[in-house]
Amino acid sequence: MSGRHQQHRPGGPIHVMDVGGSHVTAAVVTGTGAGIALDSGPASGVATVTGGVPGAGFERADVAGIGADVRWAVRASRTRPLDAGAPRDALLEVLVDAAREVAAEGAPAWTIAMPGPFDPVRGVGDFRGMGKFEALTGVDLRAALADRLEVPPTAIGFCNDAVAYGIGEWAAGAGERAARMVCLTLGTGVGSAFLDHGVHVDHGDLVPDRGEAHTIRLDGRPLEETVSTAALRDAYARATGSAGATGSAGATDSAGATDATGATQHGGGADAPSVRDIADRARQGDIVAARVISTTMTALGRALGPWVRRFGASRTVIGGAMAGSWDLLEEPLATALADAGAVTELRQAQLGSDAPLIGAAVWADGR
Repeated sequence: MSGRHQQHRPGGPIHVMDVGGSHVTAAVVTGTGAGIALDSGPASGVATVTGGVPGAGFERADVAGIGADVRWAVRASRTRPLDAGAPRDALLEVLVDAAREVAAEGAPAWTIAMPGPFDPVRGVGDFRGMGKFEALTGVDLRAALADRLEVPPTAIGFCNDAVAYGIGEWAAGAGERAARMVCLTLGTGVGSAFLDHGVHVDHGDLVPDRGEAHTIRLDGRPLEETVSTAALRDAYARATGSAGATGSAGATDSAGATDATGATQHGGGADAPSVRDIADRARQGDIVAARVISTTMTALGRALGPWVRRFGASRTVIGGAMAGSWDLLEEPLATALADAGAVTELRQAQLGSDAPLIGAAVWADGR
């Protein structure tokens, strides 16, 4: 079955879903009017990184790529809790119930942002050993949802959730339709989108393997062993000698968008404080907490900087649960990116939970 799916009605609403590890959100997104006016200069939440080789970056495109000349907005949405460990039929029913709540009279087509590892072309995931959605491994999700939603299989399309998040920020948020942009979602994992005029680049020498930042290795180790909620919590526990230290950290969600909007954080030992608590301690003068956050963001900049430089991203956007501590992570990350030779403008994501919904709609509009 081809990944190309039936278009929504021209000029009509676009129906989308964002599937996370603890929830599913179904929404109606519309695109109307003229394009978004670009910011004329730095604003709050912006850091301009100036290190590196002159001309390494690309200038912003005014309005280019998919979704051009359109103002995107979420008009209606419904979120339902989801148990990622539930049986197959129970998981499918939660998705269908959310869809029916937001589109009681049905919808001609649906675009669904799914966490990886998931093949959007085939509509099939392999979640073995992931601790989530294992009951959906090998399931033809396109056929299963089409049957329950009473639409043809061609009316069901899929995109990666982290990519959808990035496209949403590019089209309607902090990305401001930059010619080339990198978006990261930092949470239980590191999700990413490498966008060229709003289109994800998933192969070639300019991006990491499959365009996925979590495949980058830092000092011989997977990036998520250093940059993730589990890794940061474990680093703090070890630095303070608390019982929560596990001796090692590993992320559970390489897609990153599961907690891109702030879902529950796990890992780092049951007794280790949450990332939010560590950030609060840093603001209150805890030197160890501040150092752990700074060291983690410096490591991220060292790992990501060469790829931002190589890709020529004039804008780098950071979202996810960890981005809620922007006041603490912006400076060390910006400095490390510059030290790695990246010429980019660093921004905090703006759209929160709307980002993957708008991104999925923009992706569908460009099919």
